[in-house]
Amino acid sequence: EWMYEYMSGINADEDNPGFQSIILQPTVDESGRITYANGSYDSVYGNIVSNWTANDGTMSSYHAEIPANTSATLYLPVTEEMAKSINVEGIAFTGMEENNGETVAAFTVQAGGYDFTIDGDKLNVSVADGYVTNNTEPTPSNPSEEPSETPSETPSTPSEEPSSNPSGN
Repeated sequence: EWMYEYMSGINADEDNPGFQSIILQPTVDESGRITYANGSYDSVYGNIVSNWTANDGTMSSYHAEIPANTSATLYLPVTEEMAKSINVEGIAFTGMEENNGETVAAFTVQAGGYDFTIDGDKLNVSVADGYVTNNTEPTPSNPSEEPSETPSETPSTPSEEPSSNPSGN
């Protein structure tokens, strides 16, 4: 329980119990002895994922998956300038806050999968492979793949329709 609540940072929002509203605040080991944490919680809405890596006690990457029909408040240890620089559909910077004794950037995050990389004073965010936003196609698992403009020659049958998967994977 300590691992997914503290290290991975997966918590229910006490004001909105039931994990429809999720709190994510991954906590990095500042001593640098722990260099990654991978955590998940199987909620009634689907699997919540919170994974991070760190170098020398500083977060270097973060991956989050928020199930369909939910949203999250994400707290990341980045500067205000870094937080304001992101422009990814489904993520909104809401300001700097004091949380768990640390000044962190707060974001509202809609259902989906997101990858964050922190490199010095740069924060890069992208929609994780296999997830879509309102204005994008699914991201390819192989970045060299390009979406095909050629219609499929095989007609689609009901047995070929994609199955419903609330986690989006």
